[in-house]
Amino acid sequence: MTKYLAPMFLVLAACSGEGEACTDNEFSCDGQLLMQCVDGALVEHADCAVDGGECDAAMGHCHMDDTMGTM
Repeated sequence: MTKYLAPMFLVLAACSGEGEACTDNEFSCDGQLLMQCVDGALVEHADCAVDGGECDAAMGHCHMDDTMGTM
């Protein structure tokens, strides 16, 4: 059974965006997930959707959409 778990984990990790090669301290967005490069691999830094915010890789954080409710 355990011989099947390792390949399954690798497939799931490859699909999530985590573990991709990158430059340390670089940010990117995977949907609403703010990803940060740590030791050459992307890892989840924050889930912007939790508080209703937007992922902003350029700023390296989640922020609320300031245009909500305006015309």
